[in-house]
Amino acid sequence: MRNWATISPRQQAQRARDMFGRMGRFVGGARRAVGRGWRRFTTGMAGVTDRVRGRLALRSSFEFRNEEAVGQSELASLASSMTVTAPEGEALEVAREAGLRSGASINLVSATTGEQVTVSLRAPLGIGEYTAVFSGFISGIDSELAVKAFLGKTTESMSVAETEASILKIVSLKDPVDAMHRLRLLAPIETLVYRRDGDSADQSEGRPVVLVPKASSSLVDVINFLRSGDASAFDDRAKKIVRLGATVQLIQLLAALHTRKVVHGKLEPKSVLLFSHGLLYLSDLGRARRQGERFTTSRPSRYGAPEVLEHPETPYTYSRDGYSLGIILFELWCGRLPFDLGTPGVDSSEKLENSHPVILYQTVRNLDQRLSFDVCPSDMPESVKTLIRKFLTRRRWTRLVPQAALRDANFRRTMQLLQETVQGNGETQV
Repeated sequence: MRNWATISPRQQAQRARDMFGRMGRFVGGARRAVGRGWRRFTTGMAGVTDRVRGRLALRSSFEFRNEEAVGQSELASLASSMTVTAPEGEALEVAREAGLRSGASINLVSATTGEQVTVSLRAPLGIGEYTAVFSGFISGIDSELAVKAFLGKTTESMSVAETEASILKIVSLKDPVDAMHRLRLLAPIETLVYRRDGDSADQSEGRPVVLVPKASSSLVDVINFLRSGDASAFDDRAKKIVRLGATVQLIQLLAALHTRKVVHGKLEPKSVLLFSHGLLYLSDLGRARRQGERFTTSRPSRYGAPEVLEHPETPYTYSRDGYSLGIILFELWCGRLPFDLGTPGVDSSEKLENSHPVILYQTVRNLDQRLSFDVCPSDMPESVKTLIRKFLTRRRWTRLVPQAALRDANFRRTMQLLQETVQGNGETQV
């Protein structure tokens, strides 16, 4: 047995410090473990609550009945007067390497009939993470179409291409014209594939090319126009009609998609297209999934919900689209993203890098308190601000979703303001 009398006071003090140190590390480790467990529990409960709400909550079913909308003529006027900037980016370089460029003609085969189709490409219209879109013509048809080519051979890019080509099946419709009329959704008119014996088969085998109606511009162009000096050609009333009309149409677009129990998954301004007759349509549905399903993307979006950026494997819910919609509405009215997020086209590259939402949502918990409308127009309606606040609530199980928004008093008030403003501008109420 150790004779404790032989241990010096200094050694006894050191032993005591070591013991307290071990106890402190044990307590600290236990606290961290409990914290991790609690976060996993709350995250799991939030996801379960959100999915259950998506299945059981009372929501308004919605489909469009005609091709009319309040404020449509102002949006049509904007579509015809805006200057649309030609896209540039890495996707176009990849497309050029694959032989897809303005002036090129490519021989493809219809995925449904097996007939050969020659596609003549014109100017580029847009780019995505895995897509390049050109205006073009196909043999036997005089009307101009949008030709969307899918790029890349990763598992994610192939899944995006497959989903977009089969979006009609996902929304339980058979006719792309029916999808345009009832959901205002752009589904492929035709899906084309490269011939196996074609000279491009080695570069593009397995990647479809889809044909969709050609739009005048996208919501990106609308937002850029409204925050630019070019908007001075529109008086304040016309700009307010454009913003109010787009707000109403955007909420209705998502409500119509959700009525089909489908979540867009990566809603951004470039996912919304404006046609010459003044109506908005949903596109870029390659990441769309049914409520409750999962799809993990490797490229986070500035418009993504906090739970998706923090946990990319989070199941799809309607509130995911609701949050993205709130970000888009804020940018539509205020010209930049909320929460001091870096805004592409406005802020420097350094600002964009240092204010990415992945960083913000990890460090800021009181998003509701941080939401400010100081940079927004003075005539921005309170009803629109309230809708945005409800869409941007961090607690996803209490977040407003588009179908529920149709029954919200603030949406009805926004509709009323739109009608009153339009009537004051001499347009017939729809």
